[in-house]
Amino acid sequence: MHVAGQAAFSGPSETFVTMSSGDTSPDVSTGNIFKSHSDGVTIDQFDGGICGQIITIISGGATVYDVTSSELKGGTTNITTAAGDVTMWV
Repeated sequence: MHVAGQAAFSGPSETFVTMSSGDTSPDVSTGNIFKSHSDGVTIDQFDGGICGQIITIISGGATVYDVTSSELKGGTTNITTAAGDVTMWV
């Protein structure tokens, strides 16, 4: 790639962002790679994202994604992950 003149770029964070303990609606505006806190939590929405943003979440502990009765709307059974599991969301 060649850039003539000035340029500005933005993109996902270079390292993962750890979500706060007990945060049920984490802010995803600071990057694209996140790690849930090691405490168990039920996430019911993501705040601060933009349309089409793809985020990757590495579970730090037991994490439940409430897709049955929350803003996530994604099926008839909530998604439960264990420490080390990875999910991707758009």
